[in-house]
Amino acid sequence: MKIDHLSPSQIAMYLKCSLQYFFRYHEGIKIPPKGIMTQSNCIHRAVETNFKQKIVTFLDLPISDVLDDFSTEFDERKHDTAWYEDEKPAAFKDQGYNLLGAYQEIISPTIQPSHVEYEFSINFDNFDIPLIGRMDLIHNEQIADNKCTGKAPSVILKEAESSLQLTAYALAYRAKFQKPEKAVSIIALFRPKKEKEQLSHPFVKKATRTKAANVQTFHATRDQAAINRYLKLMAHVKHAIVNDIYHPCDPNNFLCSSTYCGYHDTVCKEW
Repeated sequence: MKIDHLSPSQIAMYLKCSLQYFFRYHEGIKIPPKGIMTQSNCIHRAVETNFKQKIVTFLDLPISDVLDDFSTEFDERKHDTAWYEDEKPAAFKDQGYNLLGAYQEIISPTIQPSHVEYEFSINFDNFDIPLIGRMDLIHNEQIADNKCTGKAPSVILKEAESSLQLTAYALAYRAKFQKPEKAVSIIALFRPKKEKEQLSHPFVKKATRTKAANVQTFHATRDQAAINRYLKLMAHVKHAIVNDIYHPCDPNNFLCSSTYCGYHDTVCKEW
């Protein structure tokens, strides 16, 4: 397969399951997002809207305005979402209010962004295609990636320390700004495991709240060895793709399921 660029998300997908990459980019088969992805994307959009204007104004929008932006986006996207039979879009929306409200209360006031949804394209002397991507947020010479998750904080800390996506962002930052970043970080919005009580969000009527939202920032760094390793990995992934090397991941891997792969119950079974 001939390719004209790579991105951190493409590389991550290929490493997670090269057959998934094949279906998405070689065959062009797009899968509707799951409920948690729609929720995450709408939260990202609302955070983006706030931070983009904050670059100029140095002020956060009222929390009610940010939540309204999330609500509008969610109502538009929910119709194009692949919901499971037992999922209720309204519950995902309420949980999104809870997570975003906590983010705006706890995280946003501490950040003055310099770049939001920063797009990059990096060319290399000894590599014939560029690395293209987009960073969620740059502030105070730090790279931050917003992430809605149900994982434990200890797992997210490990991800911050080893995430290939953050390593790619560090590579791009150094190429674009000609200096190393101060840190890379994951701003984690933790989804509660199960509901325990119903409360109204102080800024939105009838929003469901399970408990006080847990939002934390996990910082890490990247040394040159990590950057060099990513460059080597990028070259190997490109070599595999152009030589049409694709295979499914281990079926015992939790990622090889309908929950984490939209191709699992359809074209993957026919491969």
